Amino acid sequence: EVYGFRVVEPHHDGCPHWHLLLFMDASVTGFVRSVLKSYALEVDGSEAGAEKHRFKAERILTGTNPKTGGEYSAAGYIAKYISKAIDGYGVDFDLFGNDAQAASARIEAWASTWGIRQFQQIGGASVTVWRELRRLRDEEIKGCEVLERARACADAGDWAGYLQMNWNGQIDLLKKDVSSERNQYGEP
Repeated sequence: EVYGFRVVEPHHDGCPHWHLLLFMDASVTGFVRSVLKSYALEVDGSEAGAEKHRFKAERILTGTNPKTGGEYSAAGYIAKYISKAIDGYGVDFDLFGNDAQAASARIEAWASTWGIRQFQQIGGASVTVWRELRRLRDEEIKGCEVLERARACADAGDWAGYLQMNWNGQIDLLKKDVSSERNQYGEP
């Protein structure tokens, strides 16, 4: 059971670059690292520099950053990359010395052009189910207490309550069989 966040930003050449913040039992850390590294090197892994530059894993301990002397934490790490992806707020300059707010506009354009989801959670409850529950009304789920409680949490913007009810995907999307239904043009 691994959970956390993934943030994607472009390399200088436009190639997607992932930042992962993952939480897991310490006993599986080595295995998870080896799986991620094997995927990172799966395509063209023998090219010059691939072994050194394609995958880096680092354990983040809360405390003082030895490089900067500032606060160092998992939350700070992921907040930085989400901020860079959204609006650059709180980040002065990117790696190339460019204004982070101007760079973030280019990052958003890059993500939009290529249809790249810039950040998402890994593990835990489904955001898609959360969004779908917000669309439902009381009469659509009468008689299903679990769904009604989950819908009420989503409707109230109570993410913590939704997580408590839906940890590890206990509530999933139900797909309606519409194979026999036709639209206004007679199409399935």
